[in-house]
Amino acid sequence: KMEKTRCVQLFLFVVFSTLLLADASKEWVFSNNRVDSDYQKSITLLLRQNNLDVLEKVFWEITDPKQPTYGDYLSLEEIKNIVSLTESELEDIKNWLKEHGIFDFEVILSGDAIQVTTTVENLEDLLGVEFYYYYHRDHPKVITRTVDSMRLPEHIQGNIDFVMGVNDFPPFKKKQSSDPIPKEELTPGKPIIYSALSRGNSEEIEINWAPVCLDGKQATSLPPCDGQITVTEVEVFYKGDLVASDTYENLDCEKSTNGVMCKTTIDVFAYIFAYPVTIETSFENGIVMKSTWDFPVAATPALVVKEVQDYYGLPDGFYASSTKFKQSVVEFEQQYFSMDDLKLFFDLMGIEGNLDVEIIGPNNQSQPGGEANLDIQWMMAMSPGVPMVFWSIKSDSSAEIDDILKWAIDMSNTKDAPIVNSLSYGMPEENVEKYFPKGYIDRSDVEFYKLGMRGITIIIASGDAGAGDLGELPAGVPNCNKLHPDWPSQSQYVTSLSSTYFTQLYEPACYYPTSKGGIDCSGPGFPLGEVGISMDNGLFWTTGGGFSNIQSRAPYQDKFIEEYLKKTDILPPLSMFNQTGRGYPDLATVGHNLMVTIDGKLVPVDGTSASAPIFGGIVSSLNVVLEKHQKPYLGFLNTFLYQAAEDHPRSFRDVVVGNNRCGTIAFDSPRCCNYGFECTHGWDAMTGLGTPRYEVLEKVALMRK
Repeated sequence: KMEKTRCVQLFLFVVFSTLLLADASKEWVFSNNRVDSDYQKSITLLLRQNNLDVLEKVFWEITDPKQPTYGDYLSLEEIKNIVSLTESELEDIKNWLKEHGIFDFEVILSGDAIQVTTTVENLEDLLGVEFYYYYHRDHPKVITRTVDSMRLPEHIQGNIDFVMGVNDFPPFKKKQSSDPIPKEELTPGKPIIYSALSRGNSEEIEINWAPVCLDGKQATSLPPCDGQITVTEVEVFYKGDLVASDTYENLDCEKSTNGVMCKTTIDVFAYIFAYPVTIETSFENGIVMKSTWDFPVAATPALVVKEVQDYYGLPDGFYASSTKFKQSVVEFEQQYFSMDDLKLFFDLMGIEGNLDVEIIGPNNQSQPGGEANLDIQWMMAMSPGVPMVFWSIKSDSSAEIDDILKWAIDMSNTKDAPIVNSLSYGMPEENVEKYFPKGYIDRSDVEFYKLGMRGITIIIASGDAGAGDLGELPAGVPNCNKLHPDWPSQSQYVTSLSSTYFTQLYEPACYYPTSKGGIDCSGPGFPLGEVGISMDNGLFWTTGGGFSNIQSRAPYQDKFIEEYLKKTDILPPLSMFNQTGRGYPDLATVGHNLMVTIDGKLVPVDGTSASAPIFGGIVSSLNVVLEKHQKPYLGFLNTFLYQAAEDHPRSFRDVVVGNNRCGTIAFDSPRCCNYGFECTHGWDAMTGLGTPRYEVLEKVALMRK
């Protein structure tokens, strides 16, 4: 009888087919080599989550400042009791694993995922698949995967949402050449301008360009064009007036794989908004050819910590001496930090405090990354004394796209998890489930609001390629067919941060000649404000923002977005974006020319990846004050932020200059779309509610329950 029952069970299998990832699998080459049977491999079973309607209802009740249960956060055990399978259902899955010789597994503390490590032989027997080695086309990376559909027993299949690490093919960023690609159509003698920008030095513009010889070909040897170029002249204009010019008889050029590249710098004045910037080459036969950079160039000073602290209103001498909670930066793509760089940064910035860092995951300090150093240095600088966690997700390549869901699941398996978390990573919303399994976005949202229910804050950088998320697949989208929101910024359950830069030209009138009613905003003594970062506003990249195509509008922002959508004269065509989607970002902070120590040197760094940890540090500082007053931590921020904006408008500085139609100078096909979202009074899809005023937000936070 037992044998008969076993035979019946063998046939009661359901084909469990994760979406075969056509877009991702094109990047991977099948080796036809089976994986060794004793190879140790890890997978994650994402279990069905119960009572999600109850879970979300409780989430809104404890994160809404207008509710009596606001701030009554749940423990991991309480969340588990709502969401996990029944004991018998969970036992069925455990027994299934054990029947196939798998005993090295862990049910995470929230009870809704199982992390498994075992031999390939056991996994193949468990899932009814065959694992092969796959090689990436562009990167020296090998993975073990299958394109077979998994077969799960019928009584198990309904309790597993999907499995990670089996037939999902991780996406990789495309390799980018450090050398510019030659333009297709060249005019004889007319130089090619690849970029004109100011970075780290407020009184200098750098033009990167390539000489084109009179035969219509880009120069390939030195001196360029066999020495026929006799002089080069650069001119810089401001509000129609020539404000700087210089000539250069000796060119600073070097050979690259794509031809000769030259760099020319010209002195300007601080806070200039230069347009146009031109470069002119003269040949020995008298021919003169001129090119113009297509965008303005803004020159602003590099920033140190004290300037940012003062601007956003953090109190002098702030230090958290006995804080009970932790904060973290979360890193992917083999981004590591250097303790030596961190110590040097604190010394150079005059910051005192505890530099102990708890490290979770790998950290190769001999190979520090600009992203990781930036994140940890600036988050700690904005909240000195708050215990710091460097949370690193293991990656075999710096080009791997970020498995943020893995981090969220790990957080649900950590009792003493960091309370404030900054993540400077993401990808276009539409690409996520082309590369990760179907259901990945929905499951991530659940994991995000599970964290919010514990009083945990998630801050996400909104992306550096504008409303179109322009760039190479999979980290970008190479078209303007519509605007492409960035994930996970578009989630209702995270706080999305975009970027501004400091300038004297922060009102629209500053950009017009005085003869046309404009104001001369430059010069000593004129106050500083902020504008949204974009190529149209003088920088070399564009902050992200827009509307989700799959995530519905969040209830806390409904009034604000309705007001924004009434401003039809500044909106893209309605066919370009989803007016009913979740709007992001939620707010902004400075993200340009922030000084960071890397390999023992001070370097200016840009990106929304600067804004996220800066605001994360501000939130931690607010939590320190709340802790002293025995009040709950801020936790999920957005309900609090939008309520503060409604009841106490001075909580934020409005940013009214900027648009995000462009991407970055590193990607030029297309470099800009015809449409994006403009800054305006009130919430907008470029800088959100504006930038924070710490002193006001602290008072508002202390008014809470």
